[in-house]
Amino acid sequence: MYGKALCTYLQEHLPRAGVNVPFFCNEDWGWWLKVERGGFKMALCLYSDPDAEGNPERYGLMPSIQKETK
Repeated sequence: MYGKALCTYLQEHLPRAGVNVPFFCNEDWGWWLKVERGGFKMALCLYSDPDAEGNPERYGLMPSIQKETK
């Protein structure tokens, strides 16, 4: 899956907007980008847009908010 470069870019630039990006990792469906601001934590799920048809530079971005885990 494409998306590592986008994760790297976001990890570098989001802190300028006050959003910390402690890590990202690849998944079988795309990329998982953990973000934090203040005490709020969530993940951004980046995946290739299924309608891109040969254009891997189009991405879907979906927030993943789940109850707290240990």
